[in-house]
Amino acid sequence: MLLLATALVSAWLLLVRPATDHLHDQVNTKPAAVSIAQQGLGLASTRKPLPSVLRPAAFGPAAADPFSSRQDLTLSAAAPPMPTAPVPPLQAATPAPAPQPSPPPPMPYRFFGRLASPAGELLVFLAKEGQVVQAQTGATFGDGFVVTHVDASAVRLRYVPLAIDHTIALPTFHDPEAAPPR
Repeated sequence: MLLLATALVSAWLLLVRPATDHLHDQVNTKPAAVSIAQQGLGLASTRKPLPSVLRPAAFGPAAADPFSSRQDLTLSAAAPPMPTAPVPPLQAATPAPAPQPSPPPPMPYRFFGRLASPAGELLVFLAKEGQVVQAQTGATFGDGFVVTHVDASAVRLRYVPLAIDHTIALPTFHDPEAAPPR
């Protein structure tokens, strides 16, 4: 049914179209401002056709610069002056305090013991969480500590990431063969 209706409308348009070509030619010769509906209503004579080139309107000088500050604009006498709120002076922003460096970790090493080697060399041992390590000058432990000095009274360690020195005092060595303390 729809196909039949479409075929009939198409045939009618083909037969009627050559008869309306002369109207198309007449519309193109009229000025652009006049439409076919206005011609039919008789309004074509009341309107002027649009000019082919628009001429710029003659404007006088501006009363004030619209891009200047509001105080420079001239206001009419009828309008009251706009109140201006006092602007507080700009204060220099106080710089944020520098972040504090992270505190060093607590000293994980404790004195464990010492021995005298057969060659007479002092051997000092430190303990950390159940592990025993020998403290020798220049020894590096895996957690960032380096042994900087070992003597009979102390072991000095340096925490390398923060360059902080720690000293572990050694208990005094009592030689039982030496003279008794008085």
